Amino acid sequence: RLRMGRSGWEIKNAEKTRAILSAIVESSAESIIGMDLEGKILSWNKGAERIYGYNSKEVLGKSVSFIFLPDSDELNNIMEIIGRGEKIDHYETKRITKSGQIIDVSLTVSPIKNKTDDIIGLSAIARNITKEKAAEVALARSEAQLSMITSNMADVICQASKDGKYVYVSPSVKFVYGLQPHELIGKS
Repeated sequence: RLRMGRSGWEIKNAEKTRAILSAIVESSAESIIGMDLEGKILSWNKGAERIYGYNSKEVLGKSVSFIFLPDSDELNNIMEIIGRGEKIDHYETKRITKSGQIIDVSLTVSPIKNKTDDIIGLSAIARNITKEKAAEVALARSEAQLSMITSNMADVICQASKDGKYVYVSPSVKFVYGLQPHELIGKS
């Protein structure tokens, strides 16, 4: 019967853990890109392929700058922050896909450290938020149109909360009742 020593068990466990972590990164829907401190791409997962359109063979070893907008100093700014050992959480920016489309992304960028706590690279996790940003713009337009309509109507329009207090009163209230809208907000 073969017995594996503690170091053999630790090696096997480390290999299993590494394989699991690799599978998690590779199957993530988010783009996960590993880079060195010069911005050279060391890893590019399937999520990055889906979001940016490039496969890993096309990008490994190249500077990540090709997905940044032209004339952007953003990569230098990110490298400076990471060089200080800081993390960037949920930073919204724009990137360019292989087809030339400009997309909105939400980024989290973290330093990668070795066993002696030296920063040796960075990982960037990105999520495509283009649809969400378009929905925000459409909602803002709709709200602006509604505001313009209600502001120019002769009729008084009010909106109340569940507890019966005014949360919106149209400007026409000053012509109909001689009151300013802010005088009614929060009152029942």
